[in-house]
Formats: sequence, C-alpha cells, structure tokens
Amino acid sequence: MGWFILDHEGSRNMLQNSLEMDRLPDSISNVQCSSSGITDVVIHCSFKLAPKDESDLLSGLKFKRIDHMGQHEVAECVPFNASVVYYHNPNNRGHIQLFLSEDKTMGCVDVYIE
Repeated sequence: MGWFILDHEGSRNMLQNSLEMDRLPDSISNVQCSSSGITDVVIHCSFKLAPKDESDLLSGLKFKRIDHMGQHEVAECVPFNASVVYYHNPNNRGHIQLFLSEDKTMGCVDVYIE
C-alpha cells in the first residue's frame, strides 16, 4: 500500500470531495492531503480556515457533533488542540471525521471508507 501526497489543487479537490461540498469556503488555505488504499480508502487532509466558515464545512454531510476536549493527534494530520469534533458514518462502512481547533482556525478531515 502506498501513500500519495497531492499538490495544492489536488488537495483542495480531495478535501471538497471528502466533505461532499460543491465549493470550499474561500478562507480555506494551506490544504495538505494524503491518501492511501487498495481495498479501503484512507484520506487525511489538514487545512486552515476562518472561524466564520465552520457552518459551511458542515453543509455537505450529515455530521454529528461529538464533545471532545484536550489534545488530540488526528491520524496523519498536524496535531492541534481539537476541541470540536464532527462525525459522519456513511452507510456504516467507515467514517468521516472533521476536527477543528478551539479557535476554529485549523482543521483536519480523517476519512476511512471500507
């Protein structure tokens, strides 16, 4: 199994597709994604955002908010203090998690689909 690191545009597209959004908010920047998988899909994307765009990130999927406090290292994403966590379970075949920093300026998407 190999890991693939994508360029800027490829990473933006992967983040947009992972969140099932028509368009990412303009404030999304510094997007870095990696992907692997042969039978399962594994995607990790880290990014920066403006706090006002939190609700826009939730517009594509039916996320459930999970109360979470404290330091959390998110898979392959840059570790940060993830105080806001959203979870989506597509057809009980994996998960899509959206982690946001307390100030909602850093985010990470962790995707696992069987």
